[in-house]
Amino acid sequence: MNGYAEISDQPRVLRAFGTTRRDLFEQAAFALFDQGYVLDQIAATYSRPVMAAGDDMGELLGNWLAELLEMSRTAQIAPSFFIVDRLEDGGVQGSAAGMPMTEAVRRSVVVVGLATPPSDPVAVPEGWWVDLAVDLEPRLRSV
Repeated sequence: MNGYAEISDQPRVLRAFGTTRRDLFEQAAFALFDQGYVLDQIAATYSRPVMAAGDDMGELLGNWLAELLEMSRTAQIAPSFFIVDRLEDGGVQGSAAGMPMTEAVRRSVVVVGLATPPSDPVAVPEGWWVDLAVDLEPRLRSV
């Protein structure tokens, strides 16, 4: 089972699922960015590498998501496609692809970041899951 589900609204709590830990990291990134953009309408035109370090899987996941958000803000890319190439103790390496933010279909909120660090992913018979508490703000409209 891959994907995510919304399980509360304030802060918005998302539960990401993946059949492997690598898949879980990709699905968590998708869940996070799907809050601010209509991802199925974003072409994976521009790709950027993303790396993060962490002492445990929860910290590693939180740092991976924080690096993706930072990359998105600095490169002005709305990512819709995420790949984890390497995931090992202490580090994750992958990439994100998307299109310029100015061309992306946006939702009514902006993802500020994670409200709390994620806990360690939980192993289940079908794979892995983790809950992400996400801080969102209303998107300002230009006048």
